[in-house]
Amino acid sequence: MFAFPSVEWVAAYKDAVNGNPAYREAGKPWTFGAVAMVIQADASVGLATDVGMILDVHEGTCRGTEYVLGTDAVQVAP
Repeated sequence: MFAFPSVEWVAAYKDAVNGNPAYREAGKPWTFGAVAMVIQADASVGLATDVGMILDVHEGTCRGTEYVLGTDAVQVAP
């Protein structure tokens, strides 16, 4: 079990995506580049700043992930 959000959690997310045969099939048409997700800061759950993850997804495979701090980092995602 990995702390959410964290570098380790994002890496495990990649492994989960790649281990999902349904995603592998459903994601085959995706050739539009990376997908960025942002988790907004929420002090009530101990998250002091916005964080995000950038998923390098292509044709049903997640080729890489990146854990980032703040929304600026996802604004410039490829």
